[in-house]
Amino acid sequence: MKTNFKKIMCCLLSLVLVFGTMTTVGAVFVCASEVEAVEISDISSSSISGSDLLNEVIHMITEIFEKIRCLFTNEEYVEITKTSFECSRDGLTIRGTEYRPAGENLPIAVVSHGFMANSMTVVQYAKLLARMGYAAYCFDFCGGCVLMGQSDGATTDMSVITETKDLKAVIDYACGLSYTDESNITLMGCSQGGFVSSLVAAELDKKISNLILFYPAFSIPDDARKGKMMFAEFDPANIPETIDCGPMKLGRCYVADVIELNPFEEIVSYSGDVLIVHGTDDNIVDVSYAERAYEAYSSRRCDGQTELQIIDGAGHMFMSKYDKIAQNYLKNFLN
Repeated sequence: MKTNFKKIMCCLLSLVLVFGTMTTVGAVFVCASEVEAVEISDISSSSISGSDLLNEVIHMITEIFEKIRCLFTNEEYVEITKTSFECSRDGLTIRGTEYRPAGENLPIAVVSHGFMANSMTVVQYAKLLARMGYAAYCFDFCGGCVLMGQSDGATTDMSVITETKDLKAVIDYACGLSYTDESNITLMGCSQGGFVSSLVAAELDKKISNLILFYPAFSIPDDARKGKMMFAEFDPANIPETIDCGPMKLGRCYVADVIELNPFEEIVSYSGDVLIVHGTDDNIVDVSYAERAYEAYSSRRCDGQTELQIIDGAGHMFMSKYDKIAQNYLKNFLN
């Protein structure tokens, strides 16, 4: 008990030191402005952006809390390393983060964020997968982020189809590493990232072992045909060159690339196991789209199993208790 108490006190002291460091550099977080030099333990770069610094500090804090949680629950703490990575697609640089445990021949997991979001919104899933033994990757889609996106590309050049190219580039990068197992790949995606992941799984099929979809946005083609996508309204018979979608300006390709697409016909080419998790109170992508996807996957003539988990009361993007429920579904599915 004394040993655990000492460990907990060390963790709490580390937390205090991290918060103290945050106080001294707090100004860098305003609008994610560029920081010329930051001195923080475990950050070796002499020049780091505000968003990178925020990501680094969040990682340190969450790791401290994870150590404390494991001490109280008597679970083994799995140390994971965090490394930035870059790869490219059509001359654009894709930037992301790798989380992985020690070991060789690690299975691969690639986690894709949703529309207007960025990789920081799915970090918790990448870390969970890393603690489960995966080399896990999250990244910013090219032109796919409204704030703090690190990859190249303009939002007006982004679409579901360009994002499938980004995802395939990240998969290729991960497969080329000496410590990964390219025969064991899991794709996970949230919202639009789920739609993108399902299309890539259908294209690559046997190369993908598992597909995990959290509130997948299979509604996007229907929304395009209606001329109303999130904050954007337009004439689907005369798609404009640029479309104002709240804080994000979209290009014609965002609509044109999906307006003729039937997602439920496209996705069934994938023959592996699928987990779909959706909330009953999702007011962005109705739960009926998850149910239709489940029916489509279940109709496949293959050995792949399909699991649908509906979380009562959960909305779009799982928060607090709903995210814990969803993460438990993820763990049970992969175990």
